[in-house]
Amino acid sequence: MPYKYVIDVDSKSFGEAPKAIHHARTRLNWAGEYVVKDEPFRKFNELLTLGYFEKQKINYHDDGEKGIGPTIATLSLGGQAIMTVRMKANHYYGVSRTGAYVDKYPPTKGCLNYKRRLLRHEEMERSDPKMRSSLCKEIVKDLGLSRKRSSPVWLSMRLNHGDIVVMHGVRIQTYYEHAVEPLGKLRFAMTCRYIDPNTVNPHHWWKSEYENESDAYDGDEAVDQLLASPPVSSPSYPMPLSSPPPRPFEPLSPPPPPSPLLSVPCHPEPPPLPLPFTQSPCPQEIISPSQMNGQASPRDL
Repeated sequence: MPYKYVIDVDSKSFGEAPKAIHHARTRLNWAGEYVVKDEPFRKFNELLTLGYFEKQKINYHDDGEKGIGPTIATLSLGGQAIMTVRMKANHYYGVSRTGAYVDKYPPTKGCLNYKRRLLRHEEMERSDPKMRSSLCKEIVKDLGLSRKRSSPVWLSMRLNHGDIVVMHGVRIQTYYEHAVEPLGKLRFAMTCRYIDPNTVNPHHWWKSEYENESDAYDGDEAVDQLLASPPVSSPSYPMPLSSPPPRPFEPLSPPPPPSPLLSVPCHPEPPPLPLPFTQSPCPQEIISPSQMNGQASPRDL
C-alpha cells in the first residue's frame, strides 16, 4: 500500500524479494508473535525498507495509515539511531493549535489534567449531543487548557544494529508519535506491518501471497534463555493500553520479556545487510534498548 509520508512507490511481491527481505520478515514475525499475547497475531504481509544516509532523519509521525493492523515491528540495520516517543500535543494538552477542545477521543493517562479532563469528558459524553459544542468550550475555559509548545519526550532509546522494536496496540498510533535520528553513516529500517486486504486494490493482493516454511525463524536458544530470566521491577509510567506497561532493561543483567508497546528482543545474529555499510560509533550517552533502566522522561508515542 502507499506510504503516506515522503514516498509513494510501487511495491514488489515477496516472491521477487531477495533472501535478506525474507530473513527480516520471518524474524519480525517471530518478534511480533512473541510480544502479542492479548489477541491472535496476524503475520505481516508488508515490509517497507527505508535507507538513511548520514544526518538524514525522520521527524515525529505516527504509523496510523488506514487498514494497518495493531502491530508494527521494525528491524534496525547498520548505523545506530535514536528513537524518541512522545504523546501528540493535541492529546497531551487537550486542545488543538486553534484552542479547540479535542473531543474525538477521551484523555489518556499521562496527559495534563488527566483526572479532571476525564471526568468532564465523561460528563460530556452523557449529555445531549446538541450541547456538545458549548460543553467543549466550557471545558477549555474551566480547566484553563492551552497549548504553548510541543509535548515532552517520554521515551528515548538507542537502536543498535540488529535491534527490533515492536509497537502493539490499537490506540498507540492515535495518541503517540515517534521520531528516529540516525547517528552513523548509513542505516536501514525494515518495517513490517499487516495490511487489511480490503483496503488495497485487489490487483495487488498476490504480492503478499508467499509463505516458505524453510524461511521460518523460531528464535535463538541464547535469546530464549535471556528472555526467560526473571524481570526487574517495572516503572509506573502510563500507557493507553489495558495490558501492563513495559518493563525496564537492566544494564548489567539479561533483559526481561518484551513489553506490549515497545520491545527489543536480542540480536545475536542479525540478518545480512542489503548493501555494504559503514557504522561509526557515537559518543553520546542515550538510553538504548539493551541499556534501558526504566527511567523514561515525562512520557507520551
